[in-house]
Amino acid sequence: MSLPVCRSCGSQEFRISHLRRADLSRLLVLRYPIRCKICKERDFTYLGTALSLRHKRKKKNHVIAQNGHA
Repeated sequence: MSLPVCRSCGSQEFRISHLRRADLSRLLVLRYPIRCKICKERDFTYLGTALSLRHKRKKKNHVIAQNGHA
């Protein structure tokens, strides 16, 4: 599974975005909203990729909690 690339700035740094009512049709075809951390552009990626972004975030937060600092 490859990382998404922002169409606006070319970054590969994303976070999952909040769901909107209008996103329902894309969810039905397993597309999930993401947002670029650099330029804040919103886009969609496959659900599996979005879930891996979420997993990386939780893992990072867990490491920070264990170390006691960011």
